[in-house]
Formats: sequence, C-alpha cells, structure tokens
Amino acid sequence: MFLVRVGASWGRTEYSIWPDEPAQLAMARFLGGGTSWTMHDHSTWRPAYAALLAPIHWFTSDPAIVFRLALVVNAVLGAVAALLLVVLARRLTSLGPWGCAAIAVIVSLTPARLFTTDFVWSESLTAAMFLVALLALLRFWSAPSRSSGVLLGFAAAAAVGAHSRLLPLVVIALVVMALAVRRRSLSAVDATIAAACTVGGLIAVEIATRLIVAQLWRNPTSNNSAGAVADRLTDPGALLLSFAGQTWYQLVASAGLIGVGGWVLARNSFASGSDRSTTRVPTRDDARLVGLTVAACAGLSIAFMAGRLRADQVVYGRYSDVVTAPVLLIGLATLVTAATATTARSRVVAAVGIAAATIATAAVTVISRHDALASSNGLEPMILGLQPFRGSSDRIDVFRITVLALAVGAVLLATTFLRSRALLAGTIAAFALVVVGDAFTADILDREWSGRGGHDAVAELADGPLASGAPVDFLVPAASNSTNRLMLYQMYLPESEFTVVEDSSEVASSPLVFAPPGDTALDEAGALLLWTDRFGRMSLWDRSVVR
Repeated sequence: MFLVRVGASWGRTEYSIWPDEPAQLAMARFLGGGTSWTMHDHSTWRPAYAALLAPIHWFTSDPAIVFRLALVVNAVLGAVAALLLVVLARRLTSLGPWGCAAIAVIVSLTPARLFTTDFVWSESLTAAMFLVALLALLRFWSAPSRSSGVLLGFAAAAAVGAHSRLLPLVVIALVVMALAVRRRSLSAVDATIAAACTVGGLIAVEIATRLIVAQLWRNPTSNNSAGAVADRLTDPGALLLSFAGQTWYQLVASAGLIGVGGWVLARNSFASGSDRSTTRVPTRDDARLVGLTVAACAGLSIAFMAGRLRADQVVYGRYSDVVTAPVLLIGLATLVTAATATTARSRVVAAVGIAAATIATAAVTVISRHDALASSNGLEPMILGLQPFRGSSDRIDVFRITVLALAVGAVLLATTFLRSRALLAGTIAAFALVVVGDAFTADILDREWSGRGGHDAVAELADGPLASGAPVDFLVPAASNSTNRLMLYQMYLPESEFTVVEDSSEVASSPLVFAPPGDTALDEAGALLLWTDRFGRMSLWDRSVVR
C-alpha cells in the first residue's frame, strides 16, 4: 500500500488545494523552526498532521523536497490505515486472515481513500487516527480498564488534533466510560482518570491550536468552528437536503456496498437474545459502537455542509469518506460471503432496497439542488468517490452517475450467485472495478489537480533582491481573498518573512513589495519594477526609489 500511494502521488511538486495545503505547510514550517508563514485571514486547522511534517524542516528548507517528503508521509500513513483496517476486519467480519487482508486492501484502494494521498492535507492522518480511536473504543467496551480507558481518551483527543470533524469521538469516549461505570465493569476512580485524560488531551490540542494560530493567522475566520456548525443546525430543511446529498454520494461511490454494511450494522444492533448467543459478527455491542461512531461523525459532516452552495458541497464526500471505511469493509465482507451466509431471495430484496434508497436520494438531490449541480463539477478532491463515474461531463450528472453505480452494483450482486466460486469472484470483481475507478480518477487529478507549475520561478529572487532571507511586503487589498500567490511565494521563498499590506504605498517590513504589475500608485510614484511572474499576475517592486 505504501508503494501504491507513492506511485499515485508521483510527480507532484506543488500544492493545488488552497488554503488547506498551505495551512499545513505553514504550520509544519513554524513547528520545525523555520521562517513564519502568514496565513492572513483564512480558516484554521488542527496541527497534528503538521507536527508530523515538522521534523522535515530540521534537515532541509528546500520547498520541493519538503513537499515530496510530505507525500511520502502520506503514503506511510495510508499503509498504517490499511493495516488497521485488517485488524478491524478481523473483529467485525467472519473472514480469515487472508480474506481480511484482501478486503482491507480493496477498501484502501477505493478512489475516495487512495487519492487523498495526493494532497498535503490532514486526510491521511485523519483516516489512521479515526481507526485507532475506533479500535480503542471497541477494546475498551469489551474489556474496560484504566489503561484501555486512558488509551481511548488519548486516541480520541489525538484524532481531534488531526481534524476537528472527529470531535464526536471525544463525546462518545466520555459516554462509554460513564456507561462502563454504570454497568459496574469499571470503577468510578478508573473512569475518572480516563475521562480526565480525555478532557486533558482535548484541552492540550486546543491550546496548541490557539498558540499556532496566534503566530500564523492575522484575522482567522470562524468557518471551521463549533459555532459555525451550530448555526447550521437551525435549518432542518437544509440539513435534510445535506443528508440526502451525502447519502446518495456514499451509496453510488461504493456501488451500494455501504448500504449493505449499514444494513448489517442495523440488523446486528437490534439482534434478539437468541441472535446474540450465536457467532454472528459484528456482535451486537460492536455493531452499535461502530454504527454510533460512524453516524455521529458523518452527521457532523452533514451539518457542516448544510445550506452551502458549491456543487461538490451539495453531495460532499471528503469528511465522511474517512469514517465510512469500516461500513464499506463490512459491506464488502458481506458481499463475498453472501453465497453461503444468505438466501438468494434475501440478497435480491436487500439489493432492491439499496437501489431504491439510491434513486430516492438522487431524486431529492436533483430536484432541490439542480442549479448548483449543473453549474460545475465542483472541487473534485472533495468528491473523489464520484470521479470514476464522471466521464467528460462538466457538471455533476446525478442521473448518469446513479445509473452507472447501479450497474456496477448489479455486477457485484451477480457474483453472489456463483456458489462455491462466489468468494473469489466477488473479491476479484471488486478489486478489478476499484482499479478501473482508480485509473479514471488518476487521469482527472493529473489533468486538473497537479498544480499549475511555473510558480517556483519566484525562488530566483532568493539569489537577488530577497537574498539572505530579506523580508518583503505583499499587497492584499482590503476585503480581498486573493491570496493564492501569497501562499505559493511563501512556499518557494522559505527564508523570507512576508507581511500583508492593504495599500501598496504602505511600507510595513521592507521597501520591497509584491503587487500587480500594473499597480498605478507604485508606477506613478516611480517605484522600480524588479520582477514579474510568468503568468503576469504579480510583480516585485522596489519602493526605496520612490520619488
């Protein structure tokens, strides 16, 4: 898996998702002792992933090397997540070691999970930390103790350090600790210690985040805050539409297998007393814990995207793709064992139900958000699971994607009727379909999300006007959010500290300022134009000669 992920991101030298990637690179440079990188007025992020990248700066400040090594870190984290999925599959499915390894690899290779490795953001760490916390939760509930409680608490807090959307893990951890005391399987003292570690870990993450934000952000926005999510809970209609869009996305991106996994979790969660005495997996308790954890984290994604207007935000997948991996794992395991574990009639009924849910959510999404979906493809990295079905369309074609996904689901269903060969046929079919989907997705990302390139030419200024890490001002007019080049230039000039100014005549840290080549005020004042980027969008001016 490590080599596959390295191969998937091979050749990338420049970030393409702004401001997510610059934020992680900025925090990593700061934590590694490098020059401060201003994030100006953007949203904020948690620093755990950046902390993993920070040691790179102890050995090099070369931006190209830093970027490539960050992608290698992603590959390592992806391999770790795949191993954790194997462990999870051993607990939640009836498959043997090799079967668990096979389905874990297939889940890890799905486009929605594989291609997060292409970007220097926290997704690879978030995926691994979610699985660590989930396994810690399952272990604690099955054998409560002080040590397992402390492990759970720290794992949940660390997961939040990777990304705020995993905050429900902390709440769930505290609830199960209280329930363990109630059912007399854990002493109040041990539960208190575990809860204190949980809360203490969360406080430590919050303090670290605030300290870093205070150093790198000038006027941070509250888009990623708990308050921003709470504000969206007041519109039930928007929440319902967000639920429909994201549910449709998960169903089509998995060709219905997440629906299968969800059905298994629901069935086992409400198993009767006689059912609980059998060897059915996942057990009732495991099914409830996995279902609750996935639903809580996915629910936060639904709330966060409620009412948003961008095409990809209507059917957003990025935030839920991480947490639905265990459900997909269970769904895939159910598929490959269905021939011997279920009747033909039950398989057909389940397939019809999942198809109906897919069509229903598609209809609600199209009817309610047609204009947004027709406006563009959205940001493809946020809906990676749809890319294998996209084709050449310049919009999110819900009808086309739904039909193709149902057809793929039908192929997978057909493998369950091959009797003794069903397990092998289902595994091979799933693997082949995933590989084909990866090929389509890789082509789209390589064409549209590999970085424009050419911006590294700004590095030549380090041997001229910005030699020895000379400071420089950067013009960002008031009320403007045009900071892409501010971020790119800071990446390629790692020794220079940038200061944002709102007026090109304002000298903050240096007589040198990056401003548009046609800046009238500078031109009329007699400032000297020293350099212009190859795209003609930004120039370096010397104001020391202003008349």
